[in-house]
Amino acid sequence: AQAYQSDRPYPPYIGSATLREWWFDPSTGIERWQDLPANGVAFLRSANAAFMLRDSVSRPIPPFFAFNERSRALNPLAVLTTFAKAKPRVAEVCTFRDFPRVVIAADGERLYLDTKTAMPVKFERVERNDFWGQLRAEYVYATWWRSGQVAIPIVAVRYIDGVEELRRDVRLPQSQNDVIVEDIPRADAPSLTAPDGDQRDALVSRTAELPVDTVRVSDGLFLLRTRFYTHAVTQVGDSVYLFDATTGEGRSRADSVWIATLFPKAKGIVLVVSDLAWPHVAGVRFWAARGATIVSHAISRPFLQQLLDRHWTVAPDALEKARASKRTPTYRLVTHADGLALAGGKIRVKAIDGIGSEGALYAWFPAQRFLWASDYLQDVSQPSQYAVEVLAAMRRDGIVPDRVAAQHLPMTPWTTVERANPER
Repeated sequence: AQAYQSDRPYPPYIGSATLREWWFDPSTGIERWQDLPANGVAFLRSANAAFMLRDSVSRPIPPFFAFNERSRALNPLAVLTTFAKAKPRVAEVCTFRDFPRVVIAADGERLYLDTKTAMPVKFERVERNDFWGQLRAEYVYATWWRSGQVAIPIVAVRYIDGVEELRRDVRLPQSQNDVIVEDIPRADAPSLTAPDGDQRDALVSRTAELPVDTVRVSDGLFLLRTRFYTHAVTQVGDSVYLFDATTGEGRSRADSVWIATLFPKAKGIVLVVSDLAWPHVAGVRFWAARGATIVSHAISRPFLQQLLDRHWTVAPDALEKARASKRTPTYRLVTHADGLALAGGKIRVKAIDGIGSEGALYAWFPAQRFLWASDYLQDVSQPSQYAVEVLAAMRRDGIVPDRVAAQHLPMTPWTTVERANPER
């Protein structure tokens, strides 16, 4: 479930599913899988490292190791191999899913075993997270299936703070001869040997930051660009107006250096949060710690407040370190029908308000005839739902830009957007 990019910060979320063939060697704790239909690429994952296999060549991929960490624990056999080496202790006996379980703990992680059979029913831990600070992750294993000497759960679900985020479903047999789980002799299995390597540092590294470049839109109006995300920034009077704060605290610090360079006499900052996809608001806490006024859609405020109220106890960020100031964020909110005039009308912020962009905002700079389109213009080579909704908002509000830019769109002539989305 891709909660981080759905149209609301609450379920139902966008989903993504992949069909895979999967192997596991309990003697080494190494997993191997390939997506189906097979394309000649497979992946190996040990407790310490991940590798991509193509033909007979393996290549270490630390970022994939970190990304895949959340799915490894969907395999309770892998969890058991790790606990077997960790000198666990009995923590308690409790009731979970209606029956008594014994909880064993090691290195801050907890594994729930059925008291009748010693089968694992849940694994839980606290994980560091670049957006929420830390999360409580629970992995629940249910509907066990045995084939020969092998038993696995037909469904394994990862819950984040109680909300389902990830699951692995094993396809049920369609007939008596349809094998879903096999105990394969090692000699007949594909390579389940991983090269030596330790990539665990990737689990605690912050989101990789890229150099920030500037693009001049007009006098005093700039784009702050990296390879993945663009922001807009300008100064009017004593205040700097920043349009979006994506990626995380590292990116916001880099932006703040540019802001201090471009606008050295500014005394305050206004942050316009144009939509709530989680990577798009990952820098909001940094600017809240700096005392920024937050402009956003009215329906966004509860989620933004939830984001700001979250305590980062594992790795305190700028806002957590500034808690003692007891500074309360100031909001200026846009409703469905009404926009906001900022900087004495030199910037106008209003809702796009299409079916795919409910809660999203655009910003219009009348003097520069420049449109900041949030995340809602991306590919301008062909028609798209987002672009149609932005075009409709411009017609509704009587705006004809000369140029436009967005989080994933460099500065572009407005005519390019119109040509790619002919009116129907």
